[in-house]
Amino acid sequence: MTLSSTIEKCREVKTNIDNYEITKAISTLSAIALGMNKYKITDRLNRLRETYDYMSRYLMLGVPDATRKDVFSGIVKDLNVIIDLLVREQRAEECPDAYSSTLRVVRLRSGSLEDTLSELGSVDASISLASGAGNDCLSLTTRRDALLKDLFEIIWVSFDDKQVAETIRKYMGQEDAPGYIANMSYILSALVLSLLAYYDSAKLSLLIELYDSTESETLAARAMVGVVLALRRHSDRVISDRQVMDRLRQWKDSLNTFKMLKETMVAIIRTRDTDRITTKMRDEVIPELMKMKPDILRKMKDSGMDMESSMYEMNAEWEDMLEKSGIGKKMRELSEMQSEGADLMMVTFSNLKQFPFFYNVNSWFLPFDINHPVIKLDDRLKKVVNELVSSGVAICDSDKYSLAIALGMMPEAQRNMVIGQFEAQISQMSDEIKDSMLKQSMPEFEFEVTRYVRDLYRFNRLFRKHNDFYDPFAAPFNFLDIPVVGEILSDNEIVKVTGEFYFKRGYYSEALNLFMLLSDEDKSEPSFWEKTGYCNQCLKDYEAALADYKKAELLQSPGMWLIKKLALINKRLGKFEEAAEYYDLALEKDPDNVNLLVAAADMKFEMAEYKDSLIRYYHASYLAPDDKRILRSIAWTEMMDRQFEKSDATYKKLLAGNPTAADYMNAAHLNLVMNDIPLAIDLYKMSGINNRNEFEKNFLSDIPVLISLGVDELDLHLLLDALKMELSL
Repeated sequence: MTLSSTIEKCREVKTNIDNYEITKAISTLSAIALGMNKYKITDRLNRLRETYDYMSRYLMLGVPDATRKDVFSGIVKDLNVIIDLLVREQRAEECPDAYSSTLRVVRLRSGSLEDTLSELGSVDASISLASGAGNDCLSLTTRRDALLKDLFEIIWVSFDDKQVAETIRKYMGQEDAPGYIANMSYILSALVLSLLAYYDSAKLSLLIELYDSTESETLAARAMVGVVLALRRHSDRVISDRQVMDRLRQWKDSLNTFKMLKETMVAIIRTRDTDRITTKMRDEVIPELMKMKPDILRKMKDSGMDMESSMYEMNAEWEDMLEKSGIGKKMRELSEMQSEGADLMMVTFSNLKQFPFFYNVNSWFLPFDINHPVIKLDDRLKKVVNELVSSGVAICDSDKYSLAIALGMMPEAQRNMVIGQFEAQISQMSDEIKDSMLKQSMPEFEFEVTRYVRDLYRFNRLFRKHNDFYDPFAAPFNFLDIPVVGEILSDNEIVKVTGEFYFKRGYYSEALNLFMLLSDEDKSEPSFWEKTGYCNQCLKDYEAALADYKKAELLQSPGMWLIKKLALINKRLGKFEEAAEYYDLALEKDPDNVNLLVAAADMKFEMAEYKDSLIRYYHASYLAPDDKRILRSIAWTEMMDRQFEKSDATYKKLLAGNPTAADYMNAAHLNLVMNDIPLAIDLYKMSGINNRNEFEKNFLSDIPVLISLGVDELDLHLLLDALKMELSL
C-alpha cells in the first residue's frame, strides 16, 4: 500500500467516525494494518472492536450504562491515534522528510530516553567537577552535545509512547537535577515540535502539567506557548479529548493564567509583522542605504573626519540625506514597530543561520551555552557575549548562537570593532530594558514568551528543510477559535485591542473578524463602522463597505474622510450619481481641491453631463495649469460635448508638448469626426508607431464612441484595416 492510498483510506475512516460508523472504521483500519504487517495495531483494533461490541450490546439490551459516553469518546480517541500511527508508519517507509528520516535513525539506536537522560545527568555532574578544578571539558561538552541531540530526537519522533511520557514526567519532578531548567526547556521544545507533527494527548497533558506545576517563569512561558500552538493545530482532536479539556477548563478560574495567555497571544500575533519588516528592510531600507554609501563616504572624506573617532557620532548631514531619500520615514516606522514589540532582529540574524551548526533540528532549540563546543571565543569575548545575552535583551537562543559563532569566525579587526560597539551599548541597553520591564505586569514571563516565539518562528522560516514541517505562523492567528483559550480571552477589551493591532498593521481580514465580534454597544460608535467599512474596502467587498460607511453617516455628521470614502465606494460600484453628490459635498468643504474637482468632473462625465463636467475640469485646470491629465480629460469631454473647435485647440496644446500614443489617437479621432481624414490618418500613424502592440485594441475600444459622434461604422473598420497594412501590424 502506498502513502497516498493509506492517507485516502484514513480520510474515509475519519468520515466514518464523524458519521458514527465505528464498525466500518475499525474494519477498514484493520485491513490497512494487516496489509502493512502491523500486527500490534491489528491486536489493538481487535480489542477496540470487542469493547465497542460490548457497549453496543448493552445498549441493545437496554442496560443502563453511565460510562457509555466516556467509553465511546475513548474508542474514537484511540481510532484517531491509530490513524496517525498508520500514516506515520507509511511515511517512515517512503518519505525522505526530516521527521521520517530521524524516526528511522532513532529506531536503529539501542538507548532509551531513560538511559539518555541518566547519562546526560552524569556528564553534567562531571562537567561541573571538571570546571571547578579548572580542567579542560571539551570531550565532556562534545559528549553532552551528542546526548542532547539523541534526547531531542527520541522525544520529537516518539508517538503514543507511554514509557517516554512517564520518563519525562519523572524528570519534571527532579528540579534539583544539574541544569534542570535548561534541560527541561529543551525537552519541552522537543515535545512542542512533536505535537505540531502529530496529536499526542499524553504530551499535551505533560505541557499543561508543567505549566501548572513549575515555579520557573522560563518553563511556564515556553509551556504556555507550546500548549497554545498545539491547541490551535489540533483543535478538533482536543475538543473530543475529555481529559485534556477538563485540565484546560481549570484555567478559567485563574487570573494569572488569563494574563499569561494574553501575553502569549500578543507575542504570537506580533509574528505577523516579522515577514513585512524583513521584506521592508531587505527590499527597501538596505538597498537604499547601500546606494547612499558612496555619498556618505565621500562626505566623510571631504570633511576630513576620522573614521575611528567618529564611530559612534551621528552626522547631521547623514540624517538630512536619510530624510530626503525617504529612508528616515521608513526607519521611524520600523522604530515605532520595534517599541511595540516587533522583531527587527530577524533580518539581521537570518543571514547568520547558514552555519553547519543549524543543519540539525535540535540545534535551533538548544538553550544558549557559551561553552558549547561550536563556540570558539577567548575569555574576553565570552564575557562580552555573556553580558549581552544576559542583559535582558529579547534575543532568542538561536540568535545568541548565531552571534557567538559569527564572532568566532570574524577577522580580529572587525571583531574588535563589533565588540567595542557592544561594550559601549550594553550598559545603555540594560538601563532601557530595566525601565521597560518596570512598566510590564509580568516582565520575565513576557520576555521569555517573546524569545521562545522567536526561536520557533526562525526555525519555521529559516531551517534549511523548513518545508518539511507544519508552520504554526503561516495562517492568520484567530485565538478565539482555540478550545477553552478562546473562551478565556473572549473579553471585549482584548478583542478590541487585538483588532486595533491588526487594523493598524493592515491585516484587514483579521481586524474585521474581531471588530464584528465586539458587543452591540460599540456599534453605536461611528468610528466602529468607519473601520469595518475601511476593512471591507481594502478587502474589495465594496457593497459591504458602502453599507458600513452609510451606518457611520447615520450616526454622525460626516467628516471629510467619510465623505470621500462614500464618494469613492459609490464610484467603484458604478453609482455615479451618488458618487457625484458626495464629491460635490466634499467640494463645499474644500472648493479648490484639484483631485476632488477632477473626481467630481469624472462622475459628471460618466453621467453624460458634459457641460457640468467641463465646469469642474476647467476649474481644476485653472488651479493646476500644467497637469496634462486634466487637459486630456478636457479635450475628450469637449469632443463628447461636440465642442470640436475647443477640443481641437486643447489637443494642439497636448501635441505641442510630449504627447503619448493615446494623445495622438484621440486627436486623430477628433479630426476624423471633423472629417479631416488626411490629418487623422497622419495622427493615427504617429499613435501606431509609438504603441504598435496596443494600437488595434485601443482603436476598436473607441469605435462605439466614434459611431455616437457620427462616424460610419464601415468606414471605421476599413480605415483600421488600411492603417494596419501601412503600420505592418
